[in-house]
Amino acid sequence: MKILVISDVHSNLGNLNAVLAFESDADLVYCAGDLVDVGFQPCEVIDRLRSLNIPAVRGNHDDHVIELWRRGVDADAVPENFLQLNAQLLDADRIAYLESLPERLCFSHDGVSYLMQHLYKGYELLRSDYDFDEVWGDAPVASGSRHRCIIFGHTHHQAVTWLASDRCWINPGSVGYNRPQDPFPGTRYLTICDGEVAFHRLEHPAWCSRSELRRRFEERYPKAAE
Repeated sequence: MKILVISDVHSNLGNLNAVLAFESDADLVYCAGDLVDVGFQPCEVIDRLRSLNIPAVRGNHDDHVIELWRRGVDADAVPENFLQLNAQLLDADRIAYLESLPERLCFSHDGVSYLMQHLYKGYELLRSDYDFDEVWGDAPVASGSRHRCIIFGHTHHQAVTWLASDRCWINPGSVGYNRPQDPFPGTRYLTICDGEVAFHRLEHPAWCSRSELRRRFEERYPKAAE
């Protein structure tokens, strides 16, 4: 079985579609949160994930957009940032979808039990087996599992860390954009084939950096740059 794991799509539909097209032979797809914000197409990203029934967890940027939308946002005002723009673009149905996403999702495949949640503690990294067990809590472990694996998003940095022979955590990196210290001009994600993790970096025309996203935002909404 081939599993595609993505995270931090951040309203960037072109990046999402590029990965889905390149990994079209994946049997299952999971998303580790931050579907929206820091991009221009929150509605299209949500609709794409929903149309494919991709299981996802809720990220901190999803929470920020939900909170702003619930407080009320002026749909006619010039947005000052991506958060306001995303809240303006989304409607009640899509907000309800984001709210329905769980904070944690458990599943098992090919002899591995997985727990997926968007982040650990801010940008802290999970460094010990006993912290692993604390995060895992009462999440189920499938009968016959070789090991347990926690999937995090949030940091945008690809990683795999083994804390013991039977437990590890992984991060697929970001579909939406890379951190400034990551110079690679492309999209990051991972696949799991028969329980083995492989990291990927995909170059494609839709990709752009966080600074380029901001530049395009200021071109569309000049008052935001004042």
